[in-house]
Amino acid sequence: MPSLDPSKEKSHGGPIQEAPTIETLRNLYNSCFTCGVSWHEAHISLDCRECGGYALQRPCPECDGKCSSYWKRNISNSHEKRKAIWEGKCNGNTKDNVNPATYVFS
Repeated sequence: MPSLDPSKEKSHGGPIQEAPTIETLRNLYNSCFTCGVSWHEAHISLDCRECGGYALQRPCPECDGKCSSYWKRNISNSHEKRKAIWEGKCNGNTKDNVNPATYVFS
């Protein structure tokens, strides 16, 4: 006689797969879609355009880090464009640094 417990039944002859957790999805989103390294674990690939040589933050690209500011990766744009997109503001002493900027790794 068949079991009445649905958890004991096989779905289409295969095992039931669990849905991914929010943490798993967050970790996937915070990883490079091109090369697969985990930005959330500070891993990068030096030859990958989407990584751009850094994980989730980098020294200011405007002055090569001399101003001590760190720019954050725009994760959704980096994934969409498949190249590193950074947002931040150079804290150097120039007139052009009034507004935050976006830097595209190329």
